[in-house]
Amino acid sequence: MIRVVLVPKARAELNAITRYYRREAGQEVEGRFLDEFRRATTLLQEHPEAAPAAGPEGVRKKVLAGSFHFSFWYVVLPDRLRILAIRHQRRKPGEEVAPRR
Repeated sequence: MIRVVLVPKARAELNAITRYYRREAGQEVEGRFLDEFRRATTLLQEHPEAAPAAGPEGVRKKVLAGSFHFSFWYVVLPDRLRILAIRHQRRKPGEEVAPRR
């Protein structure tokens, strides 16, 4: 199984998303989000090319399941899956991680 590595920007986005859920919806929802993120990355560790191509140079996009409207973009390298960005599906460039209400 290949390793999953988040680039610093993606790690910061993941941290911001979990803080948002903890603050706005509580630890239970934060935990469910993290469980779904882990489920998605575990699936991709086993089947790295399961998500469709979404850009140049082998970039792929994985949409999280359930009520979490987030996607992440990644590339498959020989020894790892490198997550480049995590975004809310309604987020526009320059907006904060979580959508405005």
